[in-house]
Amino acid sequence: MARLYAVSDLHVAHPENRAIVEGLFPVDEEDWLLLAGDVGELAADVEWVLRLLADRFSTVVWVPGNHELWTHPSDPVRLRGEYRYRYLVDLCPSLGIRTPRTRTRSGPGRVGR
Repeated sequence: MARLYAVSDLHVAHPENRAIVEGLFPVDEEDWLLLAGDVGELAADVEWVLRLLADRFSTVVWVPGNHELWTHPSDPVRLRGEYRYRYLVDLCPSLGIRTPRTRTRSGPGRVGR
């Protein structure tokens, strides 16, 4: 039976949090995961988490938090605000990640966001 898991505030720049993420696995191959923001402050960390968990869970839905939208001084991705949001969300389709911008069929004849 498929399950829906939800996590937030992973902040994978902290080694102990990164280790927890490395240990996240679904129980069933149909399990979904909702990542509810604050995965990481660096674009590379966000991408690492999304890629890792997309390979493990049937479906991953990611909603950016405020920490993803910061421009950390050490991040080579210097985009700010809406440009940073778009950059990160635009990575998601190639990783198989759903976001608030993903269009999905929500029922007969209806399309939702």
